Amino acid sequence: MSQGERTSSRTCRGAAAALALLGLLLCGRSLADWPQFRGPNGLGVSAEVGLPVDFDPDSPNLRWKARIRGEGISSPIVSQGRVFLTNAYRPGGIFVAAAMVALALIAVGSAAARLPFFRPRRPQEDSPDPPPSSALLRLDSLAIVLTSAGFLVVSLLAALDPGRLWETGVPGDTWLITSAVGLTGLVAAFGTFRPQSIWRPVGAAVLLGAAVYAILGLPLNKHLESYRPSLQAAMIAPGVAGALWHLLAFWLLRRHAWVRRDWGATITGPALGAMTLVLFLSCNFVNPRTGLMRGLVCLDLETGEELWNVPLFVAPEGRLHRKNSFATPTPCTDGEFVLAYFGSGYACLDFEGRVLWSARDEDYYERTRYGAVSSPIPFEDTFIILQEKEALGEEADQQDDALSYMMALEKSTGSRRWRIEPAYAHDSYMTPLLMPVGDSTQLITATFGQVVAYDPRSGEKLWSQKLKTHQHVPSLCYAGDLLLVSGGAHLEFRTAGLRLSGSGADTRVEVLWQDKRSVPNSSSPVLHGGSFFTATDMGIMTCYEPETGKRHWRERLSDPGDPFLASLVAADGVVFACTEEGEVLVLTAGTELEIVSRTNLGERIRATPAISDGCILIRGEEHLFCFEGSQGG
Repeated sequence: MSQGERTSSRTCRGAAAALALLGLLLCGRSLADWPQFRGPNGLGVSAEVGLPVDFDPDSPNLRWKARIRGEGISSPIVSQGRVFLTNAYRPGGIFVAAAMVALALIAVGSAAARLPFFRPRRPQEDSPDPPPSSALLRLDSLAIVLTSAGFLVVSLLAALDPGRLWETGVPGDTWLITSAVGLTGLVAAFGTFRPQSIWRPVGAAVLLGAAVYAILGLPLNKHLESYRPSLQAAMIAPGVAGALWHLLAFWLLRRHAWVRRDWGATITGPALGAMTLVLFLSCNFVNPRTGLMRGLVCLDLETGEELWNVPLFVAPEGRLHRKNSFATPTPCTDGEFVLAYFGSGYACLDFEGRVLWSARDEDYYERTRYGAVSSPIPFEDTFIILQEKEALGEEADQQDDALSYMMALEKSTGSRRWRIEPAYAHDSYMTPLLMPVGDSTQLITATFGQVVAYDPRSGEKLWSQKLKTHQHVPSLCYAGDLLLVSGGAHLEFRTAGLRLSGSGADTRVEVLWQDKRSVPNSSSPVLHGGSFFTATDMGIMTCYEPETGKRHWRERLSDPGDPFLASLVAADGVVFACTEEGEVLVLTAGTELEIVSRTNLGERIRATPAISDGCILIRGEEHLFCFEGSQGG
């Protein structure tokens, strides 16, 4: 391409950008709004100026910070002075923790009541039976004391620091650990009865039945693999051993009715047994199926005050990639409606927090492998959702129950405008991009081995272009007729520039350049200041000339263990990049590497920042931070 052609192309791109901004104004949308993942056009670029460059939590630039309940790495969005973001949390978590602590205390009390049995009690004068073995009674008491102490330790740990016991998002791990806790608690509960009480064999039957159910109902782990039999046996071993002991003690002492009734055990035994059984059933056999509450939070942009926090629905946890969360897709809005999507379901709300319509995918957790990532986007009077099935190679075509789909829902009613289930689309986690091509708008995605475009009004496939990318996460960029793609995994990854010409189904695609070095796995690239920027999970950033693919620079800007997971955003001639460990880098958007600032937020960052009203909003692990610049109010 000649210099004149490049100048003409840049002029056209500048005119297109100006027309896009004018269109936003004519539609009544404020330029300060950040209504979807990566901003107004899904490109990660804002027209804001005077933004902050210091992101230390003690900086005077901090306008406010707000604690966000639960977990989630969805990005904040902003519209009409309101901030929206999704979260996921365990419903009744405080109650469950309190119940576990209460159970532990009851178990200790029951064990303490049995301590006198270390000294065998004298037989009643009118008892015709010979005294039982004192060693057996001591052993029975010791077993129950140790069981109760173990239940105390494990239940306290499960209530106060569950991360030490199971990995978030792996139902099988939760299932096994809560099995061990529940069965151990039942051993302690039924042990509080007299050894010759009929409740001992009843307890043994309950324990053995629960142990069998724990194995038969064990969910797969997040990689769709079965658990080792040795691990399963280890988890149920305390319950099975306790059941056998109860049977043995009952059989040996069944004729020795002379042992006095322990009234304390009579009272605490049923209470402990009932509470442990409730906990066992709720945490073990219900939560992995019903899972976490999904919700939408609304904050005031000016003050950070929580305006409302609406719980939407409870859905199973499901399998999850270790870098993902149960609230990853970013919500979107058109200034009137807000759509929150979680993979397992979605809901549309108004700006007052009223749920207008919603839907659930009851079987989603059985099909997902890494969890939902793709964010919904607004288009005209619809919301568009993309969800691709997660399978490898030929396996993808054999999973009829895990079809990929893309659909458009009417904003006002939730009615389906169209839905497609392309057999060729799978293993993509990116948010689709709306791009003006010729006299039409095209919906563009990067799926297994190809880039595909659809008509956003009908879902009709317009064109496809082979491009070796797999498990594509980063979103796309465009400028004028230039489409920029960067992402992939498992040796199938590319950074590439494509030129689109024509319109609709007659669109012609030309691959201008490709690069396989330092391709991002998670972070979406950004095009700003005439340069194209990418950031990898290994801490490497690259700056390209977008038309030719020429590398202006490639540098490691963070440690390999501190990846760029959040997508890049840009405004006012600078690029903002966040590392997982909480460092925020501000770079000049030029052909030479120039770092404007490096500050640490003090919290891990996996969510993409939002830019609005002279502020940058960054979601950390626990808080949402709002930093204002020189133009901030």
